[in-house]
Amino acid sequence: MTTLYNDISEEKFGASFKDTILFGGISPDDVPLPEDPDGTNLAKLAAMYSDGVIIGDSAVSSDLVGYCKGLDVPTLDFNAESMENGTYAREYDEFYQQL
Repeated sequence: MTTLYNDISEEKFGASFKDTILFGGISPDDVPLPEDPDGTNLAKLAAMYSDGVIIGDSAVSSDLVGYCKGLDVPTLDFNAESMENGTYAREYDEFYQQL
């Protein structure tokens, strides 16, 4: 499960970043990051390997939300009302139960 908020860094990671996540039988083909990875690309990678994605903030980029919705994984949209009245926990739990 991946939950996305509006705290994704656009800063480019170091050139050796991709090499640091290749361990335990993970191959470069398993990690489709561009040569200059950033937080958005890492979030996309996490979503790609998740059982589901929760959009936890209204300010998550539309590009990232669109990418997640295009994956073959369930996606729970951000719901401002449930955040304001505190029912988001029940909404999240119901989403988890579907998975």
